[in-house]
Amino acid sequence: MPKTFTTRMDTTNDGKEPLVLYVEPWGHDFTLAPGQTFTLVASSEVDMPYFAQSIQGGAGDVAVYLEGPNDISFAVLEGQRELACGHGRVAPQGGSLPNTSLERTRDR
Repeated sequence: MPKTFTTRMDTTNDGKEPLVLYVEPWGHDFTLAPGQTFTLVASSEVDMPYFAQSIQGGAGDVAVYLEGPNDISFAVLEGQRELACGHGRVAPQGGSLPNTSLERTRDR
């Protein structure tokens, strides 16, 4: 049975506005309401995955890049509940939600 390497990172929105967490390179987005915490869990059977972050000052966005082996899988959790891409997504002002039919998917 192969060994599984797992790493995790908690992200909490301490601000007063929604915060969008992007998981790259998949392009998945998860919106945290003020006071909300998500846990990003990444796994690989080859080597330990690791995270790199990019925070756009004042933009309300955080991009987390999963780095390491090519077999990385991930989940975003709130408590024990796995969240789907687009969780908490807010409709743009005066428009509709973006077309998600072309979003990249991840292997599980």
